[in-house]
Amino acid sequence: MITAALSPARRFGAVFLSIAVCGGLAACSAVSEPVDDGTDATSSVAAATPTFEPKDVSPITAKTTTETVTDEGLNAEFTLASVKVGPVSGIVVTVRVKNLNDVPLPPSAIATTYRYRGTGQGYTEAQRVETTSVNNSPIGLDVPLGPQAEVLLEYPFQVTLATANDAQFTIGNVTFEGNLTLANSQPY
Repeated sequence: MITAALSPARRFGAVFLSIAVCGGLAACSAVSEPVDDGTDATSSVAAATPTFEPKDVSPITAKTTTETVTDEGLNAEFTLASVKVGPVSGIVVTVRVKNLNDVPLPPSAIATTYRYRGTGQGYTEAQRVETTSVNNSPIGLDVPLGPQAEVLLEYPFQVTLATANDAQFTIGNVTFEGNLTLANSQPY
């Protein structure tokens, strides 16, 4: 034992210091114990946290394929950034998304479709490429987009680039229509 090698005066000091330190720690631990005041702090915090609520609005068709359009239903801005050949096959539609909300925009809020004019009169809906990433980037929004944040999102479809000359890309409540490859001149 360490105190056996100490002089009686030093031994008394070491014992006194040990008692003081242990007593001080016990006092500190008593201060940090939770106090039950009859309220449930977890539920009051959760109830005060605002959540995303989409609005029911009419769909919007962009005037050009290069403009930024505000989706009032999601309170988000969308800009078609590019439509290019995919790294393996098909095409990749890249869109700039800015969350204008004061709360995160959940991934489930952003639905997309790509339709192209086929050999008939109407549009044909393209199938999404089954993959989890494009160019090491996740497909679409994979985590909530923070308040006032913006991001470039990629959506792959199983069609040729030639289909983008007369196509519709819908994201949220906004549709970009026409020659979607004109967006490739955007500075993104």
